[in-house]
Amino acid sequence: LATLEAKRQQLERCLQGDSTITPLQQEAQQLDEQLAQLDYDERDHALARNQVEKLRWAEVRQAELVRAERRLAQLQRQLPQLQTQLEATTAEIETLERSLTQQQTALEQQQARLNYHPDEHHQVRQQLRQQQQWQVRYQALLQAEERQPELTQQLAENTTAIEALVKEV
Repeated sequence: LATLEAKRQQLERCLQGDSTITPLQQEAQQLDEQLAQLDYDERDHALARNQVEKLRWAEVRQAELVRAERRLAQLQRQLPQLQTQLEATTAEIETLERSLTQQQTALEQQQARLNYHPDEHHQVRQQLRQQQQWQVRYQALLQAEERQPELTQQLAENTTAIEALVKEV
């Protein structure tokens, strides 16, 4: 219908330039008659085109719904397995938490039996570090004492040499 209407309009444009009836004009009249027999209306045609566009949109949405339903079915098939995994993992976590609590309680009991105090432990560690520093200093002092006679002799020799140079000058 649309092609017939377009052809009719084209023929009418051609005919407007010539006032004599030509074969083209006859064809245009025939097309007009055919359109009239078909009860063609441009507004109805435009409405029909709009309806076709709406139906295409509905087809696209329908395809999306079908894909979503397939995905939902796939997820529903996986759901029991995932729930089983979740339950097993939850049970494992609870077991580990109980074990951790028991170990913590045992450690606290051992600390109580040993009369362990974290603050005192910290103080002892600090004192140990300080003593290690003194030990390093003590080692340096011992080395200096060992070298002291040698350095005293060098000092004396250097002093004598300096005095001799001063007298010469």
